[in-house]
Amino acid sequence: MAGEGKSLLLLLEQKFGKEAAEQYRPRVEQADEPTIQQWLINILTANSIEEVFR
Repeated sequence: MAGEGKSLLLLLEQKFGKEAAEQYRPRVEQADEPTIQQWLINILTANSIEEVFR
């Protein structure tokens, strides 16, 4: 997994908790770079983890 994916998982863990981040780990690991970049943008305003992955 590239650095952006690791960064996204770290941010997810900090904002929504480790358990929530782990549930989305497979999806992050399989995503391409543009998708991860969009999720990194989404996390800034997301009120739930589901909003990150919209």
